Amino acid sequence: MFAEKGLEGATNRDIAEAAGINSPGLIYHYFESQEALFRTVIAERIPTVQMVSEEAEALLTEPPQSVLTLIGTSLLNVASEPTMRSLLRLILGEAMRRPDISTLLYEAGSAHILGFLYRYLDRLMKEGQLRQIDLGAAVRCFIGPLFVYTITTFVMNVPDERAPAPDLLIRTNVELFLRGMQPA
Repeated sequence: MFAEKGLEGATNRDIAEAAGINSPGLIYHYFESQEALFRTVIAERIPTVQMVSEEAEALLTEPPQSVLTLIGTSLLNVASEPTMRSLLRLILGEAMRRPDISTLLYEAGSAHILGFLYRYLDRLMKEGQLRQIDLGAAVRCFIGPLFVYTITTFVMNVPDERAPAPDLLIRTNVELFLRGMQPA
């Protein structure tokens, strides 16, 4: 319903009907507000967030090629789903009008992924597996191409006959990133 009608356009009645709940008021039994429900929807629609939240400690010891490929694959797989495409369009449109939506999306999804990447790359830098550079710059150099690909390919549908398939983009991004991060 959020993807179809927007955050403000989706009424509790719409949401309850779509969920097969007889009473729209029952939503407030489980969620304190519509924004809390929206935050949950975002978190549950992004497996990368769940993966990073639930398996963070185990992933911290995995090799960078595997972890970065897993994150990239998860992000692009989710972004390619039709429902998520609609949801991303909604979020971008809403975020332009309401900065609190950007904060909501960040807290529900991006903060978890970025936080994990900060911890993971910081550990690799401290162990000497990766070169020591600004952590914020390193994280954004890895994640940036994935977000640009997501926006241009899945959200805006930019026609580009030279755009690579998602798996090629991920492999290339991980390879270039790790080459650039090799210790001097």
